[in-house]
Amino acid sequence: MVHRISAVMVLLAGALAAQSDLNTIRGTAMDPAGAVVPGVKILLTDTATNRAREVTTNNNGDYEIPYLAPGTYRLTATAAGFKSFVAESLLLTARETRRVDISFELGAVGTEVTVTAGAALISTEGSQIAGGFNKNAYADSPLSQSFFPQAYMTTLPSIQTDNGGWGLRFAGQPPAQVGEALDGVSNDGAVNLVQNMNDFEELQVVAVNNSAEFSRVANFSMTGRSGSNAFHGKAYYDVINSALNARNYFNPVKVPYKEHRGGANVSGPIFKDRTFFYAAYSLVRIPSSTYFNRNVPTQAFRRGDFSQLLRQARPVTVRDPLSGTAFPGNIVPASRFHATAVKIQDQYIPAPNQGDPDLRSNNYGFLHRWPLDLYRWDSTTDRIDHKISEKNTIFARYINRLTPYVLSGSFPNVGTWTRKRNHHSIVVSDTHVFSPHLVNTARWGWIKDYFIDGEETDGFLPVTGDQVVQAIGLQGVNPRGLKAMGFPRLDITGVTTLRVNPGGVALDRNDYSYADSVTWSAGSHVVKFGGELKTFRDFNSAVPEGTYGNFNFNGSLSGEAYADFLLGLPFSSSRLDPFINRVQHGYELGFYITDTFKVSRKVTLDYGLRWDYFGASTYDDGLQYNWDPVGGNVLAPSAARSKVSPLYPTDRIRLVAGEVVPSPKKTNLR
Repeated sequence: MVHRISAVMVLLAGALAAQSDLNTIRGTAMDPAGAVVPGVKILLTDTATNRAREVTTNNNGDYEIPYLAPGTYRLTATAAGFKSFVAESLLLTARETRRVDISFELGAVGTEVTVTAGAALISTEGSQIAGGFNKNAYADSPLSQSFFPQAYMTTLPSIQTDNGGWGLRFAGQPPAQVGEALDGVSNDGAVNLVQNMNDFEELQVVAVNNSAEFSRVANFSMTGRSGSNAFHGKAYYDVINSALNARNYFNPVKVPYKEHRGGANVSGPIFKDRTFFYAAYSLVRIPSSTYFNRNVPTQAFRRGDFSQLLRQARPVTVRDPLSGTAFPGNIVPASRFHATAVKIQDQYIPAPNQGDPDLRSNNYGFLHRWPLDLYRWDSTTDRIDHKISEKNTIFARYINRLTPYVLSGSFPNVGTWTRKRNHHSIVVSDTHVFSPHLVNTARWGWIKDYFIDGEETDGFLPVTGDQVVQAIGLQGVNPRGLKAMGFPRLDITGVTTLRVNPGGVALDRNDYSYADSVTWSAGSHVVKFGGELKTFRDFNSAVPEGTYGNFNFNGSLSGEAYADFLLGLPFSSSRLDPFINRVQHGYELGFYITDTFKVSRKVTLDYGLRWDYFGASTYDDGLQYNWDPVGGNVLAPSAARSKVSPLYPTDRIRLVAGEVVPSPKKTNLR
């Protein structure tokens, strides 16, 4: 299905439109009496690259110049019998529609009337609730201690954090209704960590009332930096040092923290007025440790001595689950300890090392020799802009980011896990001016996110579940002998949970977008129409938690959770026999048409229509199921029936053959 739609997209390339992060200048030319002036020649020049676009006003005196990159421009308008009109320092941000009306004065050709346009303080060319900032505003902000713009974005109207962290809410919209685009290519996958404001020119946010050009209610878009006819370069370095910080109240020692951030970028011409480049490198180094407090059983508990529970304000008696009688003195004999429990305790549960001997919380502390998050970051951003001809320009941008992690877990020898997280993205965009009234922009984008968990990182290799199961002699789990980072999950009330994050390829996602946009000016109308196809592919080979067993000890059997553990009697236990190495596909297709109709000099109407189709997500192996709310049955494909577990309770929940992939709605018009 995806391939068939791709073919259709190729055939309709001239009628498809992308989510544009570019700008538009429009306006009306008038004489001193206020009458419109048709046939005015307007030349718009990018002052940094000398690229120029030329249009003429129509019979109503109107003009429109779409698909303009952020930057500073000069607009020159000439007509017989009038002085030339020149607007200098015309600053465009991202996704801005700017009105520049031309007011002619009578005079000889060759004389000029010059105005300084600057930046638009108030947007009057749309109903969107929007805001934004450029790289300079971000760099000058005290919130720019990191590369990412999220902190600064919360200073914009209607933008709030979504319970803290990286998440943002735009005017109350849920995350699924907020799009994010870099150079016009949107990202619908993992949290994007390449929004380095040092490498981007502008960021614009639309919180409400997005036009029909966009498939989400709200979005933010970032426009990358490009080169110019002048060489520019920058090198920067920041360091954070905790020398003057106070000790964390809950830690017995002060742990030093250092963070180094730096990078460099350079831009300029390859061939003057024709080909330009931008190249940047960023790094982060955090050679710091983190101190953790954990809950472990007391030394007495480890020996099976629970007599301290009898001295509590509310005494707890530990009973033998087999007989129901109390253990003498609240002491479980070592002869009753389960062999697997003893091996887990001796090999993976550390003894307390801080606090009173009877303390049961925060009685074990350890120094994790890495920071809470990533300890290293390396990224590059490269871009080439080229003028093929006076009517055709193209640019290509590539971003690569490598970020390894060694993350803390339950205890030093169990739970610490690793992740290698890589990101790659490419954008290629071509703008062709067929005539002053017909402009086309084609765009292709690729975004790849790759997470692999459990590989040796910075000299540390985490434990694997299959090795742990063998070492402790655990039976009945991991029936297929899967080998990956992991651990039998143990939830023991009062003790920090023993677990290790699942290992394997947690994400191997490739998103592609294919788009093309057309703007056509005709009389009092400026029509934009088109669509976009986005395809998604994700491979996952992670061995999920539970494969090596999942055990819960809550004290319901003996009266004390750790006594249950020593006796080897969990309240509940389970195991998984998972499907791994799975490939998932999806796609999204949208078409739209908008019209800007200048009814009069004072009235402009913007309206449009959009249709979206969100294809259902499917797995290549066909192993999916669904629920039939009418018949109360579980549905599975006929070919997948043989893969259903023999333990499935068919006598209580009927399993029938049926269509499990839902039919997406085909009437998403707005």
